[in-house]
Amino acid sequence: MNILGIGIPELIIIFIVAMIFLGPGNMVKTASQVSAAIKKLLNSEMWRSMVNSTKEIRTIQGQIIKETGLPETIQSLKQSTRIITNPALEQWRSTVDTTKPAPNLRADFPDTTAPPDTTPVSPETTSIDQKPAEEPKQ
Repeated sequence: MNILGIGIPELIIIFIVAMIFLGPGNMVKTASQVSAAIKKLLNSEMWRSMVNSTKEIRTIQGQIIKETGLPETIQSLKQSTRIITNPALEQWRSTVDTTKPAPNLRADFPDTTAPPDTTPVSPETTSIDQKPAEEPKQ
C-alpha cells in the first residue's frame, strides 16, 4: 500500500511521532481536525477542478493521436514495409541453401582457448626450440 509516496513503515513512524508530541488525548482531537480538513478539501470546487484537469491531461494524448491520423499512418507504413521486404526476403531465401549446415568459420583460425604447452625443459637445452647441446669431439 502506498498513499502519496508514503508506505506502511512511514505511516507507523508518523503515528509514533504524533503519539510522542501530541499525547493520546490531543491526538484524537488533532486527528478529528485533520479528517475534517481533508473532507472539506475533497468536497471543494478547487479539488474537483484539479481532478477534471488531470483527467483531461490523461486523455489528451489519445485525442491528439486520433486527430492526427497517426494509427492509419503507422498501419500504412507497416504495410509498405511488408510490400518492400517480402520480395527481398524471398529473393534472399532463393539464393541461400538453408538445408545445408552452416560452415565452420572458426576452422581456419587456431584455438586460442587451449592451455599453453608446459612440457619441462631439460637442463641440456637453453630453449624449447633448440636441440640438446652436443659434446665437443676430440
